[in-house]
Amino acid sequence: MVGSPFEGKKVCLEAFKEETQKQLTCLQAEDPEGFLESVERCEVILGEIEQFNKKPVILEAEEKKIKSLLAEILELRKEITRLIPPLQEKIRERLGAERKKMMIQQSYGMDERYQDSVFFDKKK
Repeated sequence: MVGSPFEGKKVCLEAFKEETQKQLTCLQAEDPEGFLESVERCEVILGEIEQFNKKPVILEAEEKKIKSLLAEILELRKEITRLIPPLQEKIRERLGAERKKMMIQQSYGMDERYQDSVFFDKKK
């Protein structure tokens, strides 16, 4: 467990920066699946950061370090924003497939072992 709110927030921001770098790498490699997985991990990290934001205020020197990390993250995100348009359709397709899978899983009690019905006619 991390001691101070500063240390905890710093660890989370470093993890967020690492995931943001992974997103950039995935976009450069045209890997929408890897990109979306990393986006999901970033959402979890942001939730953890939010918990640290609710804790007591950190010192000014510590805040400068955090602002420096945030500036690095923002630069990575600018590059990501520039690279997203070419992969936007692939990302949309993946999100559509994920939504369909989620609806099926919810209908079947989140059972990961869902199989297509044997009565499903695959003929056209």
